[in-house]
Amino acid sequence: MDAQGQEAEERGSRMKKDLIIWMPNGHTMKFENVTEFRGFETIIQFEYDGVSTSKHRRAAFERSKILGYALEKEAGDDGN
Repeated sequence: MDAQGQEAEERGSRMKKDLIIWMPNGHTMKFENVTEFRGFETIIQFEYDGVSTSKHRRAAFERSKILGYALEKEAGDDGN
């Protein structure tokens, strides 16, 4: 990635998607209604609606602290 702000791997999307993050301790976290997802070289960041709190939140995770993640694909998304 270039030094100009580490261009996002995935562009922020306004479509609401589900996101699952796998943690090293074996736990998973599920986020619903995820928007504005951006995957950078060292972090992932996104916005989501808290299920238990009903509040809109912004979150960020260091890639080095997670095992992986899965973001719901948009219809017609060929992965490129």
